[in-house]
Amino acid sequence: MELFQEFGKIGSCKLEVFADGKSRGFGYVQFLEQASAESAIEKLNDKKLGENVISVAVHSKKDEREAQSEKYTNLFVRNLPQSYNEAQLKNLFSEYGEINSITMDTTKKGQGYVGFKDHESAKKALEATNMKTQIEGQAIFVSSHIYKKESELQKSSQIEQNQKEMFKSNLYVKFIPLDVTEDQVK
Repeated sequence: MELFQEFGKIGSCKLEVFADGKSRGFGYVQFLEQASAESAIEKLNDKKLGENVISVAVHSKKDEREAQSEKYTNLFVRNLPQSYNEAQLKNLFSEYGEINSITMDTTKKGQGYVGFKDHESAKKALEATNMKTQIEGQAIFVSSHIYKKESELQKSSQIEQNQKEMFKSNLYVKFIPLDVTEDQVK
């Protein structure tokens, strides 16, 4: 109950685990107030926790994420070893289809981008690798990557915006060290 409780009252907290009970490296925290969630994001996003730099963001439902990125060809990959390079990243994803580009993030080690020629290859790679591929004992996180300009074109209706406002106190936390317990996340 150490990491998030200083920001406000927690309604619920869930750490995702594998069948053997070991942490999958991500979880969810629901605050009772949106201001608490905003404060936690501001203070904890990109904070080093053990060997990992955690990611804290407002949680969005899976169908919303999928609708937002229906025809993606670019993937964002996190939780790679710090020493990972473009050749290794290409080798990891080349079996899923033709790759147009590979880039490692130079500002944040352990992150990269894979650009596929077509959506089907990107989708296949995402489904096959996200939280299923482990490198040096850590599961990698793979998500579709939408450039800022593209995401601005995907504005929602006012009703959808109002519904999303209700869930801004729900956080999604990634890259939690594998030895952290649910109580410690709280």
